[in-house]
Amino acid sequence: MSIFPTNLRNYLDTNKPPLRIGEVAFLVESPSGTRLRLELSYCILSTSERAKMSRGLYRTELDSALGRISIVYDDQERIWELSLEGADGSTTESAFPEAQSLGESTSAGFSRLVEALYTYIEEELTVRCVLTATSQFRLEVCLALLTIPRGSLRSYQSIAEQVGQARALQAVGTAVGANPISILIPCHRVIRSNGHIGGYAHGIARKEQILAYELPSLESSLF
Repeated sequence: MSIFPTNLRNYLDTNKPPLRIGEVAFLVESPSGTRLRLELSYCILSTSERAKMSRGLYRTELDSALGRISIVYDDQERIWELSLEGADGSTTESAFPEAQSLGESTSAGFSRLVEALYTYIEEELTVRCVLTATSQFRLEVCLALLTIPRGSLRSYQSIAEQVGQARALQAVGTAVGANPISILIPCHRVIRSNGHIGGYAHGIARKEQILAYELPSLESSLF
């Protein structure tokens, strides 16, 4: 069965065979320590295909202690993109530029999720996402990020080794920076081998702020 709802399937080239489609579940923790069951569908789409798909998606924005959060989702309320504004108010370019903006109109589930990012909630929340990547390599890097637990850090080098491309540090850095589902897929937990915090799509100040929520249990596990 296709992971795409009918209204999104129409935007794909039906003559093109899918490169890779699958589903996986991860138990992760938000920066606050709230337990999240991440039910993740994943596939490979080109940049142009993602732009076309955006016409069948929706965008909502919510205020939070981590700045304004933008969520792109489908009619099944699965998250395709989660992005933050920078500490200076800057925003990043969306992979889904034509998603229909609904302003601050959102479901109670998304509001609860955003709250759980910075406020501990005892109950386990289930979050459904669709991860799209433009290549197999980038997909594997994003999946590797999900193995980094709260309270730990990994280096770009260790991620490169994990995906079997030990010398592809620059490509790994680019793939980490292209992660479309920030925080839930914890690219903020990747730093340089020398201990420097490294880059972040939403700005270094925002990365430091997110990691500060995890500091009570933070232990560097660089290797």
